Formats: sequence, C-alpha cells, structure tokens
Amino acid sequence: MKEKTKGLPVVFSNSYQRASKYWFYTGQMTYSQNLYKGRRNNYNFWPIEDSMLGKPVYLLDIYDLWRFPDSLKTPIGVIGYGFDSSLASFAKVQIETTKKEYSIKGKETGLSLHFNLAMPPGYVDFIAKMTQLKDTILVGVFNAKGWIKDISTTLSLKKIAEEKLGQVTIIPALPAGKYYLRFAIRSGYYYPTHNSDKIELTVD
Repeated sequence: MKEKTKGLPVVFSNSYQRASKYWFYTGQMTYSQNLYKGRRNNYNFWPIEDSMLGKPVYLLDIYDLWRFPDSLKTPIGVIGYGFDSSLASFAKVQIETTKKEYSIKGKETGLSLHFNLAMPPGYVDFIAKMTQLKDTILVGVFNAKGWIKDISTTLSLKKIAEEKLGQVTIIPALPAGKYYLRFAIRSGYYYPTHNSDKIELTVD
C-alpha cells in the first residue's frame, strides 16, 4: 500500500490501531476519521486533519469496499483504496450549543438549537474559497443503548458562514424519555464526523 499510495498522507476510517500501525511501519502520515456514532480517539485532537485539509490524500479501509475504485488482496483480507485530490474533512469543526441540556413536551414538539461554530482559522479560509463544498449537517439521536436515528437539517458549513446562521429547529419525534444529541458533518463520500459534545434532551 505504501507503493500504491505514493508516499501521500493516508486516511483510515474508525481505526486508531490501523492508522497508527500503518504510520509506524511505513513512515507515512495517517489520519483516522472517526464516525460520530462511535468514540473519539487521539486523532480527533492531534493537529493532523488540519494539516491535511485541502491536500491530496489516499483513503484506505477494509469496510464498505464499494466506496473505493481500487482494492488490494492481502493475507489478512481485502483493502479498498482511492485517491482524493483535496481532503474535505471537518472533524475539527465544533458546533457549540448555547445550552447543554434541553427539554420538550410531546412527540411532535420542535426543538430550537442555538449554536456557535468553533474551528481553526485554516478551515474558515478553506470553506470560504470552496465553490462546491458538498457538506450537510445532521443531528444524531442516541439513548443509553446507543444510536437511534439521524435527523436531517438544511444546514451546511457554507450556508452558516455566508448567511451568518447560528440556529436550527428540529422535530425529534421521540417518545418520552432521556436522550442525547450530537451534531455531525457529512462531507462528500466521507463518513459523518463528531462535531459536538453530547447535548442532553428530555422528552416529557
């Protein structure tokens, strides 16, 4: 894979172990882009995504092989891989709601979330200059057992930046109980990333 990826940085999905081992044995910079349904790891906090933003990378993974134009059969399984001329991943963008806890009454009640964006300066410039940034923002819903569903929004980073938006209303449509929400940004064919802390929600 080092030969096929031509020494460029490599992006893995949801694996601190695979990314770290690959970096150790090849000397190539790697990044683990973590899905918002799972846990964060050190790759969410190290300044690696920032340094790759807008630069050519290769994507590698052993799951969802349909996403990749090429694959390589190895003794431990098939690895899918593909080239991206400009990485557009936004795990370092954080959506910070003005409150950490919300409550609503009734299944069909709307929930208004006011928020601010926090991100490194390089992301601001990148978003501004990209004419066709294919990103959408969703809200994941979880309970104590894990992920339940996603709620789509009309928000995008471009829209928030250009229209100075800082608010979205969603209809959770949930039975009474305790939940938590998490914002996630889906960019192109990349998985949606962690983009907020847990936001507690009580439905009465």
